[in-house]
Parts: sequence; C-alpha cells; structure tokens
Amino acid sequence: MSKIIEDTLSLAHEFVANAEFVSISDTGIDVVAHSVKKWIKEKKKHQIANWYPKCINPKSKDAVKTLFLYELIASSVNYCYWFGKHTIRPIGANSSKMYDLLDASFLYLMELKKKAQYHPHHELEIIIGDFCERISRERFPLIDQRIRHLTEILKKFDLLSMIEISVQREDYNIHQWLDYIITSFPGFSRDLFLKRTFLFIMQMHRRIGIFDKGIKEVPVPADYQVPKILRMLGCIGYAHNLADMVDNNLHLPENSPGECEIRAATIVACKEIADLADCSCEQVDSYLWNRRNECSDPFHLTITSNY
Repeated sequence: MSKIIEDTLSLAHEFVANAEFVSISDTGIDVVAHSVKKWIKEKKKHQIANWYPKCINPKSKDAVKTLFLYELIASSVNYCYWFGKHTIRPIGANSSKMYDLLDASFLYLMELKKKAQYHPHHELEIIIGDFCERISRERFPLIDQRIRHLTEILKKFDLLSMIEISVQREDYNIHQWLDYIITSFPGFSRDLFLKRTFLFIMQMHRRIGIFDKGIKEVPVPADYQVPKILRMLGCIGYAHNLADMVDNNLHLPENSPGECEIRAATIVACKEIADLADCSCEQVDSYLWNRRNECSDPFHLTITSNY
C-alpha cells in the first residue's frame, strides 16, 4: 500500500479513536455493507464500459491522454458549490454544471482546430483560459481559489509529458500518480484527507477502468454528501452540539475538531463497509453518492476548497 494512503488512513483512525463529536455504528455498517453487496451484484448486469465525456471521441488515438487532462482539470475545481446554506446553489452551481462547462471548453478547442486558429503548444492554455472564463461568468463560489488551482495545472510544465509516458507505456501506477499530484499541485495536497486527489483516481477508474490494479487501496473521497448519507443510514452519528450546528446550517470552521471528525469517520466507516462487502471504497462511494438525493437533511457546511 502507498505510504500516502497509509498516512491518510492513519490520520482518519487517529481522529476516530479520540472522537468527541462523531461516532460510528457497527450495526449501521453491517446493514449498509449487505446492501452494497446486493447493489454491486445487480450493477454488474448493466455495466457500461468506456464512459467518455461527450467532448472526447473514444476512437481518437489521444482519447486516454485527453481524458487524463480532462479529469485532472475537473478534480482541481470540484468543490464547494453551495453558498451560505446547503440549499443555495448560485445559478445552479453543481458538479454536473462544472463538467458541462468543461466539456464546452474542450469543444471550443476542437472548433479552433478545425479553423486552424491556434498553435498546438497553446492547447492547455486555451482550454484552461476558456474554462476560467466560463466558471467566472457563472459565478461559482470560491472563484479566486478555483482560478488559482487551475493555474497550478497550467504552470506544471511536465504534466503533458507525465500523461504521455503513462499512456504510451500503459503504466497506470496509482502510487506514482498520487505522489505526482501531491508534490506538483498544492491545491490538491493542502487537504490532508486528499478528497480531490482520490476522486481523480476514482473517476479515471470509473470511466475507462484505469488504475484497476490498486483501486481497492484508495480511501473514499471524504466530502459533505457522503457523510450526510452515512448519517441517514445510521452508520455515523453526531453528538448533540455538532448535530445542532449541522441541522441548523451553522458553519463549521475548516480543520475544526468537528469537521475533521466527520471526514475521518466517513473514511473509516466506508473502509469498514468495503471490507465487509468485499469491494472497493470506490464502489461504496458510488453507492452512497447515488443515494444522496434520498436525504433532504442539511449536510455540514465548511467553507473550503478541499471538497
């Protein structure tokens, strides 16, 4: 197992072992693990392979390389779409809209290619520049941080070479990519629970099966939707004072004990579910994420670019 993953799990367990605000229910874990196992069995009957976004032609010789860049850009800004309270999404901000805007930026580059109105060395600059304009125009929350994280990708001059080498050799090593991301992009590595880093790995795996070797090691991306569903399903519980803050849309400071315990318990609970269901945390995450709309209760509110 990667030391990066080991350290993340160790940190989560440290918070859980000394928790004051969040508890984990073994009974709830058992029930959900059984449901996950049934869900996976049913899902295999309808498995979809090569789920590329609409802006990438799966038959293109550069499809995999383009997808790497696409998902890394998406993961760099995939956080905090709410504003003020959990029900407010400015101009319909959410991850689906973010992906739609990113599709539009990649399609914009394709139009320029048809007209030969660009220099190939400027492709990344064109995509990220156009995407920055689109998310700014749509008034996404924390726009200054989103622009900064996109700029980190733009300025990483060996990124395209890293992708090229991985694809040419078909060497999709999770440990190498985790190390590359956290040493190259401070916007990813500032989160000690590495939500967006793990999400990038999982998204590449979900779309085309890359990172199949080692995907079982990757912890769940700890955000605000997954703990909300874990709480609804009785897998985790909040102490009265924390529950009062969450249920009344009171903001939790970033890196405060309550916020850290929520995320840590999410990682530990999902790993326990995965172990009991004999599956990966990626599958547990998909199961819980697909059920997010079943619960209209508030999720915890923390202003952060981590998730």
